[in-house]
Amino acid sequence: TADDNQTAVTVHVLQGERDKAQDCRSLARFELRGIPPMEAGVARIKVSFQVDADGLLSVTAQETQTGALSHVDVKPSYGLTEQEVIDMLNASYACAQDDMKARALIKQQVSCDHLVDTLRQSLYEDGNQLLSAEEQQAIEQGLDALLAIKAQTTEASTLKTAIDELSQLTEFYAVRRMNASIQKALKGQHVNNV
Repeated sequence: TADDNQTAVTVHVLQGERDKAQDCRSLARFELRGIPPMEAGVARIKVSFQVDADGLLSVTAQETQTGALSHVDVKPSYGLTEQEVIDMLNASYACAQDDMKARALIKQQVSCDHLVDTLRQSLYEDGNQLLSAEEQQAIEQGLDALLAIKAQTTEASTLKTAIDELSQLTEFYAVRRMNASIQKALKGQHVNNV
């Protein structure tokens, strides 16, 4: 959602013992507005939970850089029976292996997306200056191969191996980018000033 070049984040309040949100019970949903557009992974949202003596759950979300703040109160209009709590706990134990596997895969998918975004941005910024056409093509092929593996695999270890391979393939490019940044920063400086 965008208003005047600002973004909103939807915060979901869930109850349950499972790792994936879809396996938990939804209690509330609210929006945190007024966040300026940022690069992926830059925004940091602090979420606080407080329960009062009457069982009223208050959830507050705040973006740490801008101070944008929003909250919701979840009234205890319905609770869980003792059997429902037991069933939730039993489901969490029974599905623990699958949940751990799913969490590990999601973690690698996020790492994959971050690497792809970073490489694409880098190629856009200075790929033509720092890389030969063959080197650029090899990196693009590596990106395509990684995305294909991400789309096909359900194994975190397979995706992690592919991420590591692309990272190794592009290590020389990272070194060139660092050297170019250092040269740019030092250009025109006298050796005594460094």
